[in-house]
Amino acid sequence: MSRRLGLAFLFGGAVLILGCSDQPKLWKRSEIETIAEDFADASTIGGALEASYQARISRLEEENQALRAQLAQQQREIDRLFENDEAIRQNFNYLGRHHGIAPMPKSE
Repeated sequence: MSRRLGLAFLFGGAVLILGCSDQPKLWKRSEIETIAEDFADASTIGGALEASYQARISRLEEENQALRAQLAQQQREIDRLFENDEAIRQNFNYLGRHHGIAPMPKSE
């Protein structure tokens, strides 16, 4: 689809540029063949660029998934640390009630 669109864009641009001259031009067969070769080259380059971009998008999606997995692991670790913090606070407060120690302040 994008290759066809690219070719249509290139062809339309060439027609626009060539059609802007004040004098009509009779085209030689060799000139038409050269233009056709240029369009074929542009199509090949466009296909290579599209493949390159698709490969890059795939790599970025893989990196994104890896980063999301890393973030999820870090979030689990943070949750575990908060659970430990709460357990320590409860133990400290329990000991405080029985041994006259001031309650442990909540961390934020």
